[in-house]
Amino acid sequence: MKKSQTYTNSEYGFSVNYPADWDVREDIDGLVVAFDGPTVLEGIYDVNINVNAERIDEKMTLGDYVVASDLKAIDTIPNYKKVKEYTAKINGLEATVLEATLAVKCNGKKVDLKNKYAIVIKDKVAYTIAYDTPAESHDEYVDCFDLVINSFK
Repeated sequence: MKKSQTYTNSEYGFSVNYPADWDVREDIDGLVVAFDGPTVLEGIYDVNINVNAERIDEKMTLGDYVVASDLKAIDTIPNYKKVKEYTAKINGLEATVLEATLAVKCNGKKVDLKNKYAIVIKDKVAYTIAYDTPAESHDEYVDCFDLVINSFK
């Protein structure tokens, strides 16, 4: 595994490790933070992992949030298709992991993506950690996603 650094966000109360050679961008496109990795597909797409945080009503369950997030993705992301869903533990907390495929245009070219999303609720905040990568690069960098979700605190 690559060397890692720790990112801490005091506003939303979390920290994660990320690959030390990846760039960090905060508060971009509605995300709390994005970790930008290598550029792939002949320079047209950056592998990235991002974290979003949303304060939620205390009555909302993880299951309710996952369903709402999935419906929002279906409505807003062209060609979004959930292909897998399973439960996991992240720092002792119940989590749901979704895998999905979708297609986007980058520099005029169609790019098929294979993404993973880990959703966990901690202290009335729903966190979505997303791994965003072209399908053909997914397996090469999935260990970076594992680094982030396994270090979530």
